[in-house]
Amino acid sequence: MQFGYMNASPEASKAVVPDNTLTGKAGRPAILPLEIYDLIFRQLDRSELPAVALGNKSFHSIATRVLYPTITLKKPIESIRCLRTLANSVSLASLVRSFKVDWADLKSPTSNFYTLARRVLRNLTNVSALTLELPRRPPWIIDDCTFRLKEFCSSYSWQANLARFIESQPTLTALTLHGLDGLSLAAFEDGLFKPQLAIGSSQLDPAAVPNLASLRAIHATPELLSLFLCGRPVRTCSVPVYPGSVLETLDAVTTTSVPVERLSLMSFDAETPGYLFVEVAKRFPQLKALHVLLLRGDYSEEILDGISPVLKVFKRLEYLTFMAQVPLSGSAKYEHKIATQWHLHCPSLRTIILPEGKMWFKTS
Repeated sequence: MQFGYMNASPEASKAVVPDNTLTGKAGRPAILPLEIYDLIFRQLDRSELPAVALGNKSFHSIATRVLYPTITLKKPIESIRCLRTLANSVSLASLVRSFKVDWADLKSPTSNFYTLARRVLRNLTNVSALTLELPRRPPWIIDDCTFRLKEFCSSYSWQANLARFIESQPTLTALTLHGLDGLSLAAFEDGLFKPQLAIGSSQLDPAAVPNLASLRAIHATPELLSLFLCGRPVRTCSVPVYPGSVLETLDAVTTTSVPVERLSLMSFDAETPGYLFVEVAKRFPQLKALHVLLLRGDYSEEILDGISPVLKVFKRLEYLTFMAQVPLSGSAKYEHKIATQWHLHCPSLRTIILPEGKMWFKTS
């Protein structure tokens, strides 16, 4: 994608007359509304738009408005070209609504790379969705930005700079954090993953992000979850479950100002399968969707059978996922039985996904 070739151009007129590309009656050029070309260009592959933009001024204006609202950067050369263009053109930067920088696979981006990214972020005055996957995660590149986000996803670890940045985003409704390097070295005890995050000065203003509706905190401790969830209208939540803190994690999720409707749990606790559903049912009977992923530990047919009566508590549950890293040997036929059994205990269920990966649907 050759972003560097697409510089700003004057606004196109309401009706576009391409240069000798279409002809109407008597050989006159056909005049089509701008909206028609806009619809046509949106059907093109993004890789085709830069070439189309070079056709003429009218096409340039339309293709630019189609291309720039959503930008994803992964490759170094592509990233540099695009960043330079956006850093040098405020008008093009103002078109961007969704901006994703995924440099997680780059070993060592230079300081110049990050400095250029910082210039661009300051130009993105209208961006509403921002993703930053950066290997070194320098905190200063998100300082002094003027945009107002609705969605933010980042690999930053929890620290004071990130807290201040989030506090500056009152319109934020969806937040995803999966930074890990802020965890203490005591996170690994006896071969088990038990993160102990020292929050310290990185507190979050209780009045911050008042409209937060979705939180995905991939490595969060109960303390960090409480910072984000307490008193906020979060209805969708994706959190980890660690050994020794299962109940504390679930209790933290109950502190939202509205009932949680969609809950995803990633379990690192080998003892979880036997009691996790019971504890979830006690706290969240109003759930519409529940997803449980076992990252450690095993399950058995007896455990799946034991989950059935617990599901009676859920009166609105429509989507239920129970996944494990390794499904039981020869469990395909048994999973059919379990799916039927679960639906009998929870008639509201419409979709069930079990470790074999099959999706069971409710039918008439």
